[in-house]
Amino acid sequence: MGWKRNRQHGEFLPKKKRKIRSLGREELIICPPSSKKKYKAVQLKNGLRALLVSDPDVTVAAVSMSIRVGYFLDPPEAQGLCHLLGSSAYPGKNDFLDYLTLHGGNSNAETLIDYSRFYMHVDPDFLKGALKRFSEMFISPLLELESIEKEILGVDSEFETRNTVDRNRHEQLKSHTSGNGQPYQRFGSGNKKSLCNVTIVDLQKLMKKFFDQHYHGSAMKLCILGGESLSELESWIKKYFCGVKESSEPITTVFNLPKPIWDASTLYISEGVEGRNVLMLSWMIPPLTETCYLEKPELYPLILLDKASKGSVYAILGDKGWVTGLDVRFEGHSSYRSGDRLFSLFLSLTALGLEKKYEVIRYTYQYISLLRKIEPQKWVFDQYWKNRRTKFNCLEIDACTFVENLSVNMLKYPMKHVLSGDYVHQKWNPKSIKDIMKVFAPENMRIDLIHKSFKASDFETEPWYDIRFIEEQIPQKFIDEWRNISEIDSSMHFPPKNWFMQTASKPRDCISEDEDKIPKILVDKSFLKVWHQREQAGSAHAYFCIYVNGDSHTVENQLMMHLFARLQRDELNDLLWEGNEANLSNSFTL
Repeated sequence: MGWKRNRQHGEFLPKKKRKIRSLGREELIICPPSSKKKYKAVQLKNGLRALLVSDPDVTVAAVSMSIRVGYFLDPPEAQGLCHLLGSSAYPGKNDFLDYLTLHGGNSNAETLIDYSRFYMHVDPDFLKGALKRFSEMFISPLLELESIEKEILGVDSEFETRNTVDRNRHEQLKSHTSGNGQPYQRFGSGNKKSLCNVTIVDLQKLMKKFFDQHYHGSAMKLCILGGESLSELESWIKKYFCGVKESSEPITTVFNLPKPIWDASTLYISEGVEGRNVLMLSWMIPPLTETCYLEKPELYPLILLDKASKGSVYAILGDKGWVTGLDVRFEGHSSYRSGDRLFSLFLSLTALGLEKKYEVIRYTYQYISLLRKIEPQKWVFDQYWKNRRTKFNCLEIDACTFVENLSVNMLKYPMKHVLSGDYVHQKWNPKSIKDIMKVFAPENMRIDLIHKSFKASDFETEPWYDIRFIEEQIPQKFIDEWRNISEIDSSMHFPPKNWFMQTASKPRDCISEDEDKIPKILVDKSFLKVWHQREQAGSAHAYFCIYVNGDSHTVENQLMMHLFARLQRDELNDLLWEGNEANLSNSFTL
């Protein structure tokens, strides 16, 4: 069931029992060993690429279309246009939505920097009718004026909701403060003000022009999950999507972003709306490439910076009382070969940490310096990817998420890896890791601080989200310290192996329907009782119940028990974090 090692090439290859499904004469797709689904890739004459998934046991049919066009391509005079088009009217829209509602379905869409995604789900018995109506959006949208006006109000309502979330506001501030001429300087979500910058008739013309330029088959990736046979699903695709326009021009979605995008010597301080102080450090990393996607070197620093074990940057800053949370992720720019990406570190600061913000950054660079000095450790990837492969082997995703992920992965990976690409590591390359570590430098960094008590009197205002912010010049001495780390804190060290990580996986034997499912008592004593019950499938669970003698229902005792539980959890924090990293969840309740 596992993976064997190819010593010559350093690749993980599937054993015979791993399912590799044929998609045609030359294409294969790697599937979870327990998967009963059947797959087939189809490409229409217009260039549209579709992945058909047949599952006779499906309880919800789902469809997702990803198109290689996003708000980076919005015209300056109508920012948010790509988003508006993604939620706009098309022939029979009301008929489509009514049909879905009548048959237990729903639909939605989203627009990102360089791709848009449309998805729906419906009762499996009514997939054919829903698919026919769904396809019309990508063939001949009417874009009627009345419908456009209605959708503008919907976009504006969504904008108002987004304006209550610091992460959305921060993303827009980064766009606003990028250099002139940058494609990143966009207002991608749009609102009534940005879309009504031109007359409704001119907006309609812009939308039709945008559709004609970008909505063509070679830009589209479609995934369908249904209970029908692959041949029947294929016939539907050819019938309903053959009318999608064909493009004779090659797709170009690589944005050559002029450098630098932001001023690396500036600290951007903005007001928050969620009552938190958050320090954000972002570095630009290279775009996804054919080689990069197989090696994924950027995950090495992410895994290590995200650790909370003793000696990690988070543990040290937490012990000092400077931070209460840390998150590491890729964000901002997309990872689908359209341009550079952002590697971002988010630190939730205490009041003391706010005062020590530049010290927090210095400790972060100390830890990065430590990682650079140590040769890339293969066991870090081995543990991480073994955990990911276990998730892949037991992959259980709801129908909607399943097709949504696959349609996007068709933009991201070759067909062979559309299902396994996020879970399986193909090559170990220490050099690529060393190269990626070089990007973590002050001259390639953007620093943001969301301040819950923003009190500056002389400030600028971001025009769309009305964000008040200031640009503070970072003292050069701090930048020099970060660039030339001369000493690393003695309490900081490379993390040890996580012994909670499983070393092998074997699916549990299924229990028969008539097997006794009543819990069996294994230990029966006055001070201790242990029960065991077998489950048909899913994760294993262990419950420990401790009964407190005496009058525990007084206010004082209840408070003491809550304090004890919090202190106990804090004491076990390192241990619990390692368990969480190995997918062992836990909770303390009273």
